[in-house]
Amino acid sequence: MPNHDEHAELDKRLFGKSYDRVHYLKDYPSRFFGPSHRRFFHDPVSNWWIAMLASEGRTSELIGAFLAGQLHDEVDKLSTYVKRHYNIKRKETNPWYLALEMSKRRRKGNAFSR
Repeated sequence: MPNHDEHAELDKRLFGKSYDRVHYLKDYPSRFFGPSHRRFFHDPVSNWWIAMLASEGRTSELIGAFLAGQLHDEVDKLSTYVKRHYNIKRKETNPWYLALEMSKRRRKGNAFSR
C-alpha cells in the first residue's frame, strides 16, 4: 500500500499541490482496521464528503480534493493488484518505491545512478 508521502508526491505531480488532509481522512480507519480499512471512505460518495471537509468550503479546492481522493483509491487498488500478482515483498522491488526514488534522483540530476 502506498504511504502518505507517495500519495502526496503523486498529488504534487498531477495537481501542483498535495492534498494531505484528504489522504489523512481516507486512511484514518487503517489505525483500527489495518489493510482492510479500505472498506471505509474509499468510494466516490465518501470522496465527495471528504473533499468538502478538506477544502473547508473553498470551491476552488473542492474539485482538486475530490480528484485527489479518487486518485488515492485507484493507486491503492493498483498497488494491491501489483503486490498480489507479482508477489512483491521487498521494498527495493516495489514499483511505488522505485518510482518515488527515481523522481527524487531526477530532481537531483542523477536519475540513473544509485
